Amino acid sequence: QGTLSNANVEALKSLAARSGWEVTSVVEKIKIYTLEEHDILSVWVEKHVERPAHVAYHLLSDFTKRPMWDPHYVSCEVIDWVSEADQIYHITCPVVNGDKPKDLVVLVSRRKPLEDGDSYMVAVKSVILPTVPPSPQYMRSEIICAGFLIHAIDSSSCTV
Repeated sequence: QGTLSNANVEALKSLAARSGWEVTSVVEKIKIYTLEEHDILSVWVEKHVERPAHVAYHLLSDFTKRPMWDPHYVSCEVIDWVSEADQIYHITCPVVNGDKPKDLVVLVSRRKPLEDGDSYMVAVKSVILPTVPPSPQYMRSEIICAGFLIHAIDSSSCTV
């Protein structure tokens, strides 16, 4: 499981480091970038936040609190503690467009910066867990690679 956790973090780093990201929208402090490769569309949303990086990391890395601020999450419970920095969650989402509600089983890998100037990372990837099989009441969804990169601008603001 440690290898999967490290691969999760490396996949997010690799995706963010790819060349070819194009700015498609800028509104106030939010920029939206897209990258198209081999019939795959990746989206990167960047926002300047007037909070210290460690505070943003603390708020964004606790997925159990995500239903409180993200309307796309109905529930989010820890299924397994892989390590102190890596947990597996079962997430349920609301009904959209009259379809069945969606659910996901994801590995969330959290990493604090190793050196000054490094970003905080919260990497997310779907996993298959025999203890949480697909349920007929939900449409099982998948996240290939997602997460948050949080980079300090100064002591009181960051880019997420």
